Amino acid sequence: MVLKALYQLAMQHPGEDAAALAERYRIGQVLIIGSDYDRDVFIADVEEDLLNVPKRMTVYRSEIDRALSLFGSATAGHRP
Repeated sequence: MVLKALYQLAMQHPGEDAAALAERYRIGQVLIIGSDYDRDVFIADVEEDLLNVPKRMTVYRSEIDRALSLFGSATAGHRP
């Protein structure tokens, strides 16, 4: 639900850069833990600037989590 909300916020202002989106929405830290989000949908949403909405996003996944396996490690972060 959180990832879908971030995607929808990003889509409301297409082409707006990460700094402008972060200032507009003022979402500081987002943690995604044990997500069952579809991997292909996640990749598509990332390509649509979903990760530009929060100032920081951290993704935790298990070794068997296929949806977020594109990060490649047990703990991964985006944009420090």
